[in-house]
Amino acid sequence: MSSAAADSVPTETVTTDVLVIGGGLAGLWAAIRAREHAQRVLLVEKGFAGASGCSVFSGAVILCLTPDDDLDSFMAEEAQDADYLLDPEWAEFVIRDNYERLQEIVSWGGPIPVDEAGQLVRRKGQVHGRPNVSRVAFDSAELMKFMRKVAIGKRKVKTLDHTSVTRLLVEDGQVVGAVALRRQEERVTVIRAKAVVLAAGGCSWRGTHFGHDMVCGEAYKLAWDVGAELMSMEFGNGYMATFRHADTHGQCLLAAIGGKFINKHGETFIHHYSPRDPAPTHLIPRAMAGEVRAGRGPIRFDLTGIPPAVREQWKRDFALIWRGMERSGIDAFAEPREWFPGFNGTVSAGAGVRLLDRGGATTVPGLYAAGDAASRSPLIGAGSGITFLNLAWAGVSGAQAGATAAQFARRQTEPAPS
Repeated sequence: MSSAAADSVPTETVTTDVLVIGGGLAGLWAAIRAREHAQRVLLVEKGFAGASGCSVFSGAVILCLTPDDDLDSFMAEEAQDADYLLDPEWAEFVIRDNYERLQEIVSWGGPIPVDEAGQLVRRKGQVHGRPNVSRVAFDSAELMKFMRKVAIGKRKVKTLDHTSVTRLLVEDGQVVGAVALRRQEERVTVIRAKAVVLAAGGCSWRGTHFGHDMVCGEAYKLAWDVGAELMSMEFGNGYMATFRHADTHGQCLLAAIGGKFINKHGETFIHHYSPRDPAPTHLIPRAMAGEVRAGRGPIRFDLTGIPPAVREQWKRDFALIWRGMERSGIDAFAEPREWFPGFNGTVSAGAGVRLLDRGGATTVPGLYAAGDAASRSPLIGAGSGITFLNLAWAGVSGAQAGATAAQFARRQTEPAPS
C-alpha cells in the first residue's frame, strides 16, 4: 500500500480498561471476569465472538473432578501422560478451579447437564487409555452462544467482531493497547488499554479439524513482537488421528468404547507402540506413521464392534460431527474407514506464551495470556490435553487472566491519547 493510500484509510481511537483479544472460550471467560472488576472491557475477535475458532467444535467433553474424587490417582496417571514434565501444584489448581467454573455456568442457567438435584451429570469412561475418567459432555456450540450472551448481555462487554489485531502497543516497556483492522468497515482502530489479555488461540492453520482454518498463530507473533517469552514450542507439532474425509473430534472416545485401529492386513497394532490400548492421543499418530513406514498402510479405524446403544450415546455427545457425516452420506460405523494423522499444531500441545503465574501474567507488564495462546506445559507437560483437559484450561486460564488483568488496570492511570 502506498503512503497516500495508507493515509486515506479512516482511523479511530477507542479507550478501554481491559482489552481481550480473542472470542473463544478463554476470551469470553476473560471478558466476563474482567468486567466484574473493571468498568470498561472491550473484546476483539477476528471472526464472530462465540462462533469461530476451535472452541465451538471442541468435542464438548470436559474433565470434571469433584472435591470428593481421588485426585492423587488422577494426577499419577496425568503425570505419566505428560512424560513427567507437568507442575503438580499448577495442574491440581486447574482441575479444582475447573469444577468451580462449571458450577458457575450452571448457576447462570447455562447448557451444562445437571440431574434433578442440580448436580453435574458426569460420565466415567476411558480417555487416553485410562479406565475411569469423570467427564461432563455438552453441546459446545450452545455453550459458546450462551457465554457470548453472558458477556455481552449480562456483563455489558463491548465487542468488535470481524476485527483483526495487527500489533500491540508498548510504551515504557508496558503493553498499553493494540492496533486493529476492522475489515467490514475498512477502518483502522487504535485501542488504548490499561491491560491486554491475549486469548487469540494457538496455531494449527490448515489443520484437518473443524474451526482450525482460523487458528493461525497470530497470538504468538503479537506476543513475540513486544518481547514476551514463548515456552515449550518444541512440542507444538501435535497430530491427532482423524477420519480421512471428515473431522472427528472425540476419536479417542471411539477407541475407548470399542474402536480398533488396523493396518492393511487387518491387524491391530497400537499395542506395539504404547503400553496402553487405547493409547494416549498423541501416541496414536506415531503408531500410524510407524505402520505406514513399515509398508503396512493405509490405516483404518474399525468401529463395527461398538454396540448400538454406545454408538447412539456417542452421536449425542458429538452431534456436530455426526450431523456432518450424515449430510455427507457417511456411516463411520458401517465398515472400517481410512484414518490418518491430522495436524493439530499447538492446539494439542503445551506450546505457547510463557506465564509467570496462575493469573496469566506474561514476561511483559500489562500483557496477560490465556487458552491456547498460553503455554499449557504446567498442566500437560509433553502430552496432549485434547478431549478433556484443554477445555478446562481454557475456562480456568481465561477467568484467571481476566480478573488479574482487571486488577492490574485499576492501578493504572488513564491511557494518554495516541
